[in-house]
Amino acid sequence: MNSILIAGASSGIGAALARNYASSGAHLCLLGRNAERLAGVAVEVAERGADCEQAVADILDEPALRDAISGYDSRHPVDLAFINAGIFDGRKEGEHLEDLETSLRVIDNNLRGALNTLHAILPAMRTRGSGHIVFVSSLAGLTPLGCALGYSASKSAIVSYALGLKQVLHGSGIRITVVCPGFIETPLASQHLGWQPFKITADKAARKIMRGIASRRAIVAFPFILHALARPSILVPDVVRRAVGKAFACAAGADMRIAGSDMSGIAARAPARRNRLFHRSHARIKACAFFA
Repeated sequence: MNSILIAGASSGIGAALARNYASSGAHLCLLGRNAERLAGVAVEVAERGADCEQAVADILDEPALRDAISGYDSRHPVDLAFINAGIFDGRKEGEHLEDLETSLRVIDNNLRGALNTLHAILPAMRTRGSGHIVFVSSLAGLTPLGCALGYSASKSAIVSYALGLKQVLHGSGIRITVVCPGFIETPLASQHLGWQPFKITADKAARKIMRGIASRRAIVAFPFILHALARPSILVPDVVRRAVGKAFACAAGADMRIAGSDMSGIAARAPARRNRLFHRSHARIKACAFFA
């Protein structure tokens, strides 16, 4: 793969993908909203010997995003495109339910931003009859987090859209992959307090994603244990689904901090409860696997 486009390249998984693909001698186009961070990643990429272009673009600004992507593609036809940019937000301290404004803002940014990116590159790939598009979702797209409903819904929609698109594009020469990672050391994860089981570095996550892409897998999900718990959640009885949801909510943000709120009281009570919930959920899923 000689030409790679990465949306959301200024930090986290996007930046890690850029660093790791740079070593392969590819030509990279880095997209992001933060010009300073994006420039820093571009320097790292260049130091590793890869050619690199960068474009400061907002994924919600469809005309500007389309111009940036189509301009790069005209110079370096894109072989591999990562649709990775997005935001996280959720329930605030003292709230029982995530407010409407938060839900709509997160869904709009994550889903519309993904579609804007997709449709900026897909026509050129269809004309060429080749290319690989990778949607970065989350395990929250398989098992929703009660503390981040809009985020979970947006990631679930991305999984559904990507797999549906894969069917539509079958035989076109364009491959589709959807990535569902667990907890990664990224700025998004820093908004959580408390337990984040099996958390790995962004660079390790990038290498897992690269291996999955190289093996042409439709879904790349990790870590194994969390994926094993998450994937059957739609199929198992409701009592098991609620238990898994509680375990994931406790792990992923029942005690989270968002926009400066402090939920340290919950955090102090969380450790024993979250471990009980996690192991209880795991046991119930195994017990019900036959009936699923």
